[in-house]
Amino acid sequence: MDGGVSLIEAEYADNYEIAPDNLIAREEKDDWTRIIDDRLCEFTVTFCFTDYRGFRFYIAPYMIWTLRNYKTSDAIISDFTIYAIETDRYMFSEHPFAEVFTIEQVKCMRDFLLFACENEDHLDARVARLNLSRLLQSFPDIEEAEQVVAPNGP
Repeated sequence: MDGGVSLIEAEYADNYEIAPDNLIAREEKDDWTRIIDDRLCEFTVTFCFTDYRGFRFYIAPYMIWTLRNYKTSDAIISDFTIYAIETDRYMFSEHPFAEVFTIEQVKCMRDFLLFACENEDHLDARVARLNLSRLLQSFPDIEEAEQVVAPNGP
């Protein structure tokens, strides 16, 4: 995770507390693929309290969890993941979005938002369109997805 704010730390921060070291020590910090399970549903404030390093580490697991479970779960983390993908989030003021993520990572977020737009019966397509539009404005190289946003508007 490269020293970012972890899941446990974010949850404790939501309660104005500091996470105990023993809990932090048990968290996965090296391989984000190991945290893609229903336990993510316990961590609903991750993207409110993590920093850019934590965001970079956790965004993929949350997107993958959503893709796997969006039809069978009503967990709020699916929409929170859509809401989190904003290029102008506070955590990117000192470390701009374009410097934090590779173009491949940005394309994955674009594809995730496109998926959310196409599955509005289960996901918040309105916010997905808005965040997709912002992403496309920030990364003109990936504008081939723009046609999907335009018909319904942001």
